[in-house]
Amino acid sequence: MNRFKGKVALVTGVGRTTGIGAGIARRFAKEGADVAISDICADFKDTPGYGMGSWEQLNRTAEELRGMGVMASAIRCDVTHSEQVEEMVEKTVAELGRIDILVNNAGGSPGAAPVMMMEEMAWRRTLDINATGTFLCSKAAAQRMIAQGDGGKIVNLSSRTAKTPTIYLAAYIAAKQAVIGLTRTMALELGPFKVNVNAVCPGYIDTELMREGHVKMAEAAGVTVDDIVAEKIKNIPLGRGGTPDDVAGVVAFLCSEDADYMTGQAINISGGWEMH
Repeated sequence: MNRFKGKVALVTGVGRTTGIGAGIARRFAKEGADVAISDICADFKDTPGYGMGSWEQLNRTAEELRGMGVMASAIRCDVTHSEQVEEMVEKTVAELGRIDILVNNAGGSPGAAPVMMMEEMAWRRTLDINATGTFLCSKAAAQRMIAQGDGGKIVNLSSRTAKTPTIYLAAYIAAKQAVIGLTRTMALELGPFKVNVNAVCPGYIDTELMREGHVKMAEAAGVTVDDIVAEKIKNIPLGRGGTPDDVAGVVAFLCSEDADYMTGQAINISGGWEMH
């Protein structure tokens, strides 16, 4: 299936080969799209305070995509800085010719803690990464899509917790709720230009980053990692955690012609954990 033959997709937050972003990039390449992937890349000494991916892994994923018969570009970008975002979009267009799809996957929750113990910098950084980053990337990419004249697709990564909150994640939840609000507003504003904007809300997705979070949660609660996972699984009707491929499949649908009449939605990918 080559639903995206002749299309160019830009996916942010692809600095881990095992992450959701890499899974989404692979799905686009598998279906024929040329793909630009970006990450802040924590292994650069000037990375400001957060970043779990690496330049080496980003380039390894790009090589894997090229091996699937498409063009791929690896771009270092901190999505909280507008000048870097502009450079990322310009490089995507310069190297791959255009931009048809944007997936705002870059995100995270640095310094998660109870509200009464949370550092102000952790609050600000979390909103910057998740909400401001989505805004800056969407603005830059949408301008290109409008100039091209034939529309485009934007998918924003929110979270199940944006709909049903949990403790210790106040900044992350506030940011992911902002992503849903931004998604709906952009859907209204960009609809006349044939740019569809939707969000996805993953639940428990089994990634390396999620497992690292489980370790911290287990240490704080005085339980095992298996206990943390079992507690989550018991809330999931389908009886398992999700995978990056589960998220990638829904994102690919939203970016395909099959979803041309869908915009402004926030779709759960949670195995039934979240149903509204």
